[in-house]
Amino acid sequence: INNRVGDALYNVNSAVLVAEAVAAETEKYPLQPPSALVLVRQSHIDEVISGRYEPQLYDSVASVALYDSVAKSYTFDLAYMMTYEVRPEYGKTNDDETFVVMPVEYYTSGSSSYIIPSRRLGGVCIRSASNGLSPLSLKMVYNGF
Repeated sequence: INNRVGDALYNVNSAVLVAEAVAAETEKYPLQPPSALVLVRQSHIDEVISGRYEPQLYDSVASVALYDSVAKSYTFDLAYMMTYEVRPEYGKTNDDETFVVMPVEYYTSGSSSYIIPSRRLGGVCIRSASNGLSPLSLKMVYNGF
């Protein structure tokens, strides 16, 4: 984005990462895919594991994706996270960040939500970006002024 927009004020309007899931199965006992996954900055993984993390609608640390059993996929909304990464007023550096995907249980209570690490036995395989059939891809729309 920086190469295309330069010093202009820019915003990521939409950034969707669709992770197509392939259920992990054994011959007799199929494993169900986790009901939710979280894509979280590795530097914040301890907060998620300890149960101290509450995902926000506009979140620069993590994105929660619920399993869509019809589409057999997880959809991560990364728009705010991407905006946070590229806008200079947030004081970000050009350092690469490592992200971790982990299964979680997602709960809502009134207007708030929270996640805890999943302790249910399950399994899922997510197609990679190099998969020839249906690659993992990020679709993004942004603007600059």
